[in-house]
Amino acid sequence: MRTMMAVLAVGLAGCAAMQNTRAQDLVWDAYHQCQAEQRVAGNLQVIRVEPDGRAWYSGYSSVYGLAELENCITEKVTAAATAPATATPAPASTATPVVGCPGNTFWNGVGCTSR
Repeated sequence: MRTMMAVLAVGLAGCAAMQNTRAQDLVWDAYHQCQAEQRVAGNLQVIRVEPDGRAWYSGYSSVYGLAELENCITEKVTAAATAPATATPAPASTATPVVGCPGNTFWNGVGCTSR
C-alpha cells in the first residue's frame, strides 16, 4: 500500500511540474485569438496540442470551418513567431496609473489637483 501511494505521489508531482512548450502556448494563444475574432466555427474546438505544436481538433456533426480555423491559427502563430521580442514592461510601481480626476483637475503623479 505504501509503495502504491509513493508511486502515485511521485506521478502527481511530475504532472504538476509539467508546463506547456512555447509551440503549445503559441497554438493555444492563436486559437483563443481566432475565437475572439469569431473566426472559429461553433462546431469546432481544439482539444489538445502536442509539445511540437500539432493540434487535435474536435468537430460536432461536421468539420465545417476546419480549413478557416487552421488558416487562422497558422496566420497567428507565424506572426507571433516572427514578431520581434517586446521590451519588459515597467514595474507596476513606476507605471502611470489610470486615474479619472473630477471636473477641472488633473493627475500630478500623487493625486488629483487643480492647475
